[in-house]
Amino acid sequence: MEEQKKLPETINTLQTDYKKLVYAVSHDLQSPLRVMDGHIHMLNAKIGDDENLSMHIEELQHSLQQTKNYLQGLIDYSRTIHSEVSKSDFSLKDLLELAKYELRDKIKESQAKISLSSQGVFHADKALVKKLLIHLLDNALKFQPADQIPLIHLTASGSSITIQDNGIGFDPKFKDRATELFRTLHSQKQYPGNGLGLAICQKIIAMHGGRMRIEPEEGNGCLVMVNL
Repeated sequence: MEEQKKLPETINTLQTDYKKLVYAVSHDLQSPLRVMDGHIHMLNAKIGDDENLSMHIEELQHSLQQTKNYLQGLIDYSRTIHSEVSKSDFSLKDLLELAKYELRDKIKESQAKISLSSQGVFHADKALVKKLLIHLLDNALKFQPADQIPLIHLTASGSSITIQDNGIGFDPKFKDRATELFRTLHSQKQYPGNGLGLAICQKIIAMHGGRMRIEPEEGNGCLVMVNL
């Protein structure tokens, strides 16, 4: 009986320690990465036309950028899990415009067409839903065949959102693993990322007491259904 009483306290302690660990790792690693970046740039300036050394520097830069991507994802994840859910009524149409502004360079470069069918007001945490939209749209913009214009359609009703894209999709047998931390389902060199986008989305949805379902079709896009 005494052990059952201590269980919630133990879980809370573990959750607090986990949050502290994520925060420490994600923030304390930034300084040494900046030092590495500076030294790589200095080396690059000194090696001249040596092709072999240039190749090694290029690989170092790629690995450093990949590490930065992971770190940025951890910072985003850390900020998410430290957020308090504060629900309010808002227009999803207006929020989508803010999310699109954050992704404006990628949208402009890809000439993406993003549309929305929405009914009534949305009731959720506005800041977290904005982050959710940014990550889902970013995935839809990124995982596209070369030279194809992304077509992304959102449908919203009540507390539900669906996002359909025309991207490359992925093998449906991996859909239950897509939201795992650091899980990437495509080549890092072709589609660079940190494997944390969907994990952050899943966390935001869980914080609202909701659920997410992903229906991919390899080579024919992906449908993401969110209920908050």
